[in-house]
Amino acid sequence: RHIEFQKVNLTRPFPFKDKFQLVLCRNVLIYHSVEGKIDILSRITAAIAPGGYLVLGAGESLLGISNDYEQCGVDGAIIYRKKEHLAKGEVGVKECFP
Repeated sequence: RHIEFQKVNLTRPFPFKDKFQLVLCRNVLIYHSVEGKIDILSRITAAIAPGGYLVLGAGESLLGISNDYEQCGVDGAIIYRKKEHLAKGEVGVKECFP
């Protein structure tokens, strides 16, 4: 496995071939309109493997923007896990690493 750090223009197509297990996107979405957030998140979602994680800033949320993730908790912090499959009606904050 490898780790790759890279600056990316979130408003343009991503140059990645492989899917990511973790994307850190802290305090970025707050500077964009709802349409911009949806556009950026669609690219990020396409780049994350099913079951992969998205970390946003404390003041950011996917509420009303994306249904492609479930919230999960790690030591009180909220992060998002891309849905692989969820049972119908399954809601709430789950443990990220049960």
